Amino acid sequence: MMQRLKSILVLALLAVVGCEQPAPGGYDFSRQQADAVRALLDEEPGRQLLTASDNQSPRLADQQESEPGYEPYFATGDFDGNDTEDFIVAVQEGEAYDLYLFRAAEDGYHPASWFVGMEWLPEAGLFVEEADRRSGDMIGVGSFFSDDTIWFAWNEDVQELEMLHAETEE
Repeated sequence: MMQRLKSILVLALLAVVGCEQPAPGGYDFSRQQADAVRALLDEEPGRQLLTASDNQSPRLADQQESEPGYEPYFATGDFDGNDTEDFIVAVQEGEAYDLYLFRAAEDGYHPASWFVGMEWLPEAGLFVEEADRRSGDMIGVGSFFSDDTIWFAWNEDVQELEMLHAETEE
């Protein structure tokens, strides 16, 4: 009887594990991150999570070689300065390319916050600059191996990421 009960429990556990949906975009998301991204994608039919395969820059391979594991459209950091890990993803909807911030919450993540749309995102990637200040890490969007970068930082007063400055090559 006990052996049969163990077998049933093992089969039930395998069924539960087997029903888990794969992470969106094939990213190595935590369960909470995957749930938050699925909620964003489910809001609008046709939204898709961008991945490295969507990037059209010939320099992406060089970036990934110099930084193994680099993903151009997924970044983690403490972007709001509260000592918890937030994350950012890029999403395409039709011809629009948008960046969304997911701020850590006690039980997962707050709903996604749109913070910028960029038509040239397929040629660019995300870069994190770790903070040496209280307001959190900065997120940059720019070309690979270039100073063409737009930087965003958390503004505590308005509770959102805002553009700091753009660096461009001359």
